[in-house]
Amino acid sequence: NLTFEWFPKDSLSCATCAETEVLALQTTSYRLVVTDDLGCVLESDFLLQVDRQAKVFIPNAFSPNGDGVNDVWLVQGGIGVERIVDISIYDRWGQQLYSRADCPLIAPASGWNGEVGAGERMNPGVYVYTCTVKLVNGELEQYNGSILLTY
Repeated sequence: NLTFEWFPKDSLSCATCAETEVLALQTTSYRLVVTDDLGCVLESDFLLQVDRQAKVFIPNAFSPNGDGVNDVWLVQGGIGVERIVDISIYDRWGQQLYSRADCPLIAPASGWNGEVGAGERMNPGVYVYTCTVKLVNGELEQYNGSILLTY
């Protein structure tokens, strides 16, 4: 006859079970206290480390030449990312060429194909982007950088 007690109790699916699930958004130290029917106690401490670094992949080059490889510039979110809030791409004079809000995490249709307006292909060159990403903990992160468009 064993009793189980987990501390801290918040963020646990069951604080009195032998096995429990944890939803932790930050690194947390947990303690498990197991007591048998004779009153013998066993305690064990666990440190659950949470990697708060969001997994965001933003390529720095693409080639929309129709060969099926890197034809679309796409921001991709992985672990820790809830959604891509917005993306904007500009030329060197600051003219906005592409803008999209509320993008799916992995959806080539939401990426930039190197065109502007009514299908006008942009010249090879370097363009700049801004991107806002919403993390699962509710925080917003801003990314900025450059993209090489080549054919």
